[in-house]
Amino acid sequence: MFNRNIAVALLSTCVAQALPAETSRDNAMLARAVWAAFECTSLASEVSDSAEQERLFLYGYNAGKRFIAAVRAHQIQEDDFKSEVPWIMGLLLQGPSADFMLGRIYAAAEHEALKDVLATDGRVNRDEMKLMLAKSSFERKNCRLLGR
Repeated sequence: MFNRNIAVALLSTCVAQALPAETSRDNAMLARAVWAAFECTSLASEVSDSAEQERLFLYGYNAGKRFIAAVRAHQIQEDDFKSEVPWIMGLLLQGPSADFMLGRIYAAAEHEALKDVLATDGRVNRDEMKLMLAKSSFERKNCRLLGR
């Protein structure tokens, strides 16, 4: 019993040392991951890639929960917030719950990702053009690499 307790204590110490504490900058950079994941989720939806859509959404959602928790806990310094958090996200961090805020962020990221896919020069694109533009944007943004 004594040896097992020592082994568990040593293992816990090793694991704790292997996992660096998140810095203010790390927490702020989660915002970029959230925004990118939600943009990519929208593009994956547009090209009917449901597996990537779900993976990217969950990645963005979970990163978003961590980001909002860090904001609420004052774990992000003002300089890091200003330099790393997309300005629009700063405006959307209001509401009764983290899920509400993430819904607002998702809607804004979706709009940004699809504005040039759905229409060009004020004209609605045909389905074939939407598909081509969404695929191109998905690849250009390296969406498949996000969260892996």
